[in-house]
Amino acid sequence: MLVSGQRIAQPGGGRPLLLLTMVDATERKHEADKNDVMLDELMHRITNILSVAQSLARQTKVKDRTAQVYRDDLLGRLNALGKALKASIAKNKAELPALVRTILEPYIGEGGPVLLEKGPTVSLSTSQSMGLGMMLHELATNAVKYGSLSVPEGRVTVAWMVEEEDGETPSVKLRWRESKGPQVSPPDTNGFGTRLIEFTAAQDLGGRVEQDYQPDGLVVTLTFPTA
Repeated sequence: MLVSGQRIAQPGGGRPLLLLTMVDATERKHEADKNDVMLDELMHRITNILSVAQSLARQTKVKDRTAQVYRDDLLGRLNALGKALKASIAKNKAELPALVRTILEPYIGEGGPVLLEKGPTVSLSTSQSMGLGMMLHELATNAVKYGSLSVPEGRVTVAWMVEEEDGETPSVKLRWRESKGPQVSPPDTNGFGTRLIEFTAAQDLGGRVEQDYQPDGLVVTLTFPTA
């Protein structure tokens, strides 16, 4: 490789010429291209974040609610989104179980109502971490209002595994299981929380979700391909 500033002998024994190579210019071009890619990625992420935030604001229920209740619900969802983004940006890719712990931190700990079963480490793309973070927050919020986290004896267990099939992309199966809570039944209509979970599973995670309202508590099974 030629090095910028290398001197070569001039034919006929004349004075050495300073060879001005293209190395510096090429390196600068590569650095500029890299910066352009990073800027495009940043703008893409910002656009996605704004779109999600606007959607949350529009979809959060207003009718028959006080401004304070609306504000608290919206801020809770935005906070979950921020936590998921922070976990993703820290390593470029978030991971299970770290993301689960980040989102469910208020409920986890010694004697806490949420138990995380030991599972494999799974890398998540930015889109997946945002989507899964929002879903976990929504499930926890609903459990606090209506499910197992609304009573002292209630419990939630979160478990996941990676399934592999020949010729197919490995998939993650994550299960949210509530128990020892009040008796539950399927809602008459799908509220925003339910729609958010179903939409996020399909759009952000590229997977599917099943919600089973068992007498002892809600069981949600999420399946999505690995990043």
